[in-house]
Amino acid sequence: MSAQQILCVLITSASAPKAVHAFTESCFRFTPKLALRDPPEAVFLDLKGCEKLYSAKTIEERVRIMAGRFGLTIQMSWAHDPALALVRARAHARLPGQSKDLPEFSLSTLTDFISPFRSDEETRKELQTSQNLLAAFGVKTLSDLACLPGPALVSRFGKKTASICAQVQTILNGGTCALAWPRYEVSSSIFESQELPEEVDVLEPVFFVLKAMMEQLFSRVRGRAEKVAALCVELDLRNKSRSFEVRFPLAQGSAPVCMLVLREKLSSEVTRNPLDDLIRGVKLSVLETVPGAGAQRDFFSQKEEQAEAWDDLVSRLTAKLGLGRVFVPVLTPSFLPEKTWARQTAALNGAQIKNWGSRPWPERPLRMLAEPCALRRRGPLLEIWDQSSHQGVFQKRSPIWRVLSWEGPERISAQWWENCPIGGDRDYYRIKTQSGEWLWVFHLNGEAQSTASVSTKVYLHGFFD
Repeated sequence: MSAQQILCVLITSASAPKAVHAFTESCFRFTPKLALRDPPEAVFLDLKGCEKLYSAKTIEERVRIMAGRFGLTIQMSWAHDPALALVRARAHARLPGQSKDLPEFSLSTLTDFISPFRSDEETRKELQTSQNLLAAFGVKTLSDLACLPGPALVSRFGKKTASICAQVQTILNGGTCALAWPRYEVSSSIFESQELPEEVDVLEPVFFVLKAMMEQLFSRVRGRAEKVAALCVELDLRNKSRSFEVRFPLAQGSAPVCMLVLREKLSSEVTRNPLDDLIRGVKLSVLETVPGAGAQRDFFSQKEEQAEAWDDLVSRLTAKLGLGRVFVPVLTPSFLPEKTWARQTAALNGAQIKNWGSRPWPERPLRMLAEPCALRRRGPLLEIWDQSSHQGVFQKRSPIWRVLSWEGPERISAQWWENCPIGGDRDYYRIKTQSGEWLWVFHLNGEAQSTASVSTKVYLHGFFD
């Protein structure tokens, strides 16, 4: 690939310009220097410096797969110059860039040599005169043209024809012509739309169409070195349209994962609010993107795969439970158990999650109550103090526990500036009940007498599992 750096991808099928432009946009993932021929029938990729990233075979396989996503049939050819690559692609040939190895290309290919990035009628008419003049002197192929002596071209064919011949000879002899590559501008919006073969009243055919559209859309997004932060699906009904918006807490770069999230979102929304008409078509749009340059896979570490799996899990849970209900608990500087952690959605990306290491942390219950529940102690029994204030904690009945043992106390005091409705100075106990449960309870330091008190007020704060 070092000697032949230009890849020409010729579109051989009759395809819509929209599909060709979308395919061209996806090719930015391989190189920032590319051009689209006008009319859109060929894409040129300058892959100089990519020898260590891709082999020629790898590039061709990936480009062919990507073209298949957009329904394109292509023919590829390599050369050191875009004009020669285009001529070879048209002839379905891959030959070294030397004149003696060239097939017998006719003079009709001069248009591609002189103007590989653009084809118009005016250029074709100008070259027709030169072609007729060369044919009159017996020059019928490019091989014949390459054999003409350079000094005699101006006197025999004129200045303009001599300039064309010199340009062609330079390319055939391994040189390049200083042609400016036209700048390709990507579209400001990213969307894909498609009409269904027939009107349907269920979502399964829509999901089948959305899967292919999702692959096309994410190919374009990845070509821009971005990730998707929000999507919108618009169902075209008979009399109106209905839209469904999906926002991801972490930007996504995987089409299969987004398809799973989208399927769950649409299924749940339509179950709650059914469609009242037949579906005729579907449109998939990107509402928001964020920078997301792809990284090479590390053969000695799986941190990229683990990070991607984490992002996928967060996105699917958020689609299932809703925004704000998926979070990471982070530690806060407080001694009170209910204030030692806080919800943080910003830490879902894993960057703010701090590794606290293996320290001798005190034992804490896995299930913590949002607010401590007041209990009345009567000898070895514990029961709810106020039945009406804690109906949501115990849904079936208000339990009564028989205590077998007490372990503690562990003294916990809040900072003087903290506002504690129940109290800041607490003695915590880990108690075992006759039913096999382990409870985490405390009493206020100023109210407690001893664990052998006949009647005292304690607070239930959690359950050990």
